[in-house]
Amino acid sequence: MNNFKKFQAFVAKKGFTSFTFLSENQPFYSAVAPCKLQLTFTNILIGDYPRIVFLTNGENHMLFSRIKDVKFKENATAVGSLIQLTCAGPDREHSTVQYSLLAS
Repeated sequence: MNNFKKFQAFVAKKGFTSFTFLSENQPFYSAVAPCKLQLTFTNILIGDYPRIVFLTNGENHMLFSRIKDVKFKENATAVGSLIQLTCAGPDREHSTVQYSLLAS
């Protein structure tokens, strides 16, 4: 079973009710950035082909596409389970962009 299938099974098994994107948790975050985001969603939809992760709370949405890999820790920390999505970058061949989410 590939990582994406394992991720789908993990999310289904855990029954998370909250998915949070924090700009401060992103690998590319800079402490001098003038904008900081905390976005929380209640639902996740995981598409297998194409590989996408769609987060929604009914009013707001966030979509991750061109997912090349996903990593997650099955044992939650005090703040939740860390999910790392690696997506194809702008040139699709040689670059990637990584995003982190907290699920609880």
